[in-house]
Amino acid sequence: MNTLEFHILSRLGSEREVLATDFRDCHGTLALLVQQGLIEQRSSDLGDYLRITQKGRRETVTVLDSFSPDLTG
Repeated sequence: MNTLEFHILSRLGSEREVLATDFRDCHGTLALLVQQGLIEQRSSDLGDYLRITQKGRRETVTVLDSFSPDLTG
C-alpha cells in the first residue's frame, strides 16, 4: 500500500463518509481502492460519497501493525 492509499483509507476510517470531491486529484487511486473492495462509492443528489469497507479497515490496521514496535521481546 502506498502513502496516498494509506492516507485515503485513514481519512475514511476516521469519518463516516467523505465527499469524493475531497480527493478530486486522486481518481485513479480511488478507482483502484474501489476495485480492490477497500472503499465503496455511492451517489446522492448532493454528490458522490466515499466510505471505507470492513476489508479496508482490516488492511489499514495491518499496515499500522507492521510499523508498531515489538514490545514483547
